[in-house]
Amino acid sequence: MLKDAGARLVDVALPGPPLIFRQVTTLISGSERASAHERDFIAHGNKMGRELRDSLMAGLAARSVDYLAAQRRRRELAAAIDAAVTGVDAVLLPGTLHTAPPASDADKVKAFMSDAMTTAFNISGHPALVLRTGFDHDGLPTNAQIVGRYFDEATVLRVAHTYERAREWHKRRPPL
Repeated sequence: MLKDAGARLVDVALPGPPLIFRQVTTLISGSERASAHERDFIAHGNKMGRELRDSLMAGLAARSVDYLAAQRRRRELAAAIDAAVTGVDAVLLPGTLHTAPPASDADKVKAFMSDAMTTAFNISGHPALVLRTGFDHDGLPTNAQIVGRYFDEATVLRVAHTYERAREWHKRRPPL
């Protein structure tokens, strides 16, 4: 569909598997979250959900040398992503590696979030947008992610708009 709309499609290789980005972001975000919410955790940790408590405890236990190493790795990964993205107008890839699970299944939701392809661009700071691309055989939404060059949000939005005008998946809702 994008080719029919005038896009020239080329393959782009990103620097490494999703796990690399997940490891870096887990350490950075956990430490920063713990720094921001330490007082609330101490005063009201018993009222927080298990996921949040676990994240805050991991962040509080992180060593500063590991946090700083993760920040250095973040800069390296961002530069490698930028090198891959610089030669194209936009990159199209999955937003997640699996179809969204029912919201009622907490374990599947956690696994789904862990396999998100969005983490790489959360780390690098490149503009990115995830949009619906249809529904699977169970009626659950599928998706794709559009990523652009630094400060080129306009192109990301134009590509998404072109897709949505042609496919109109954004107008349909999954059955509840």
